[in-house]
Amino acid sequence: MALTRKAVLSLLAGALVIVAAAPGIAQVQDYPTRLIKIVVPFPPGGNPDLAARLVANRMAIDFGQSVIIENKPGANGGIGANAVAKAPPDGYTLMVANLGILGINPAVREHLPYNLKEFIPISRLAISPLLLIANPSLKVNSLSDFIALAKKEPGKLSYSTAGVGSAAHMAAALFDQMAGTKMLHVPYKGASEAAPAVAAGNVSVTFGGQGASWGLVSAGNVKALGLTGTKRSPEHTDVPTIAEQGVAGYEISDWAGMLAPAGTPQSIIDKLNAEVQKALNDPETRKKLQVQGLEAAGTSPADFTAFIASEQKKWGDVAKKANIRIQE
Repeated sequence: MALTRKAVLSLLAGALVIVAAAPGIAQVQDYPTRLIKIVVPFPPGGNPDLAARLVANRMAIDFGQSVIIENKPGANGGIGANAVAKAPPDGYTLMVANLGILGINPAVREHLPYNLKEFIPISRLAISPLLLIANPSLKVNSLSDFIALAKKEPGKLSYSTAGVGSAAHMAAALFDQMAGTKMLHVPYKGASEAAPAVAAGNVSVTFGGQGASWGLVSAGNVKALGLTGTKRSPEHTDVPTIAEQGVAGYEISDWAGMLAPAGTPQSIIDKLNAEVQKALNDPETRKKLQVQGLEAAGTSPADFTAFIASEQKKWGDVAKKANIRIQE
């Protein structure tokens, strides 16, 4: 049966759509075909930067493409986050963010320089509990001693942080709420000043990152009172967690995770997730993370999405109870 002119035109239009879509489909299937950039919205050297570099090294080998790290600090992560949000959603510009950007900032900041809806989670990479350290002159030898002293002298014991709304600030706020203590907050300009302030005796304690804190402990400059995670450090098994010392359920860990611009094809997200899991399961990568106080902690995209939501809820509740709010 002969086709009408209208039917022929309809078939041709459909064929054109298929042909036009074919290059895009091929690009997704062949991904990656060129350099991948991972933006870290912090200076080099922190937990997100370390986790990103270790995963990137393995990705480059397996993908056969260059994978570079671009540090874009500033505006509480806003500069780097905005750069990724505005990038084409093609899998060639990614971001590694942390607890502060994705979990705490939405809970404490009146205005965010980025919109979380502009990203799609790929996988959590690693977690790193904080370490509660105290000045040696403080007459305490255990967490129970510290809690007893803090309750005896409310508002007298002080703690340093990297600023209002930092991980250390939220850790202390949660500790006060769960342990029934009341400490004095002394914010500093950054984490690099907070831990030395304890060693110098300018403040009583801090909830510090493990990278800097264990060195101070080893040198005898501070005392380790407890880890904020759910289990002890494999590298320092003699230091118990805060939860196992009587503050049941207490937990906070800094963490790093990988995200892509919203709109990135699901097939690319799944391919990146599979590659991240492969990298994190590599014994050498896990060991390098462990030495720095981090634990490989990969997830599916769906689980990472749910984890971010749970962190936002948790720290939103803590911030509301402690009246922590930043208006900018």
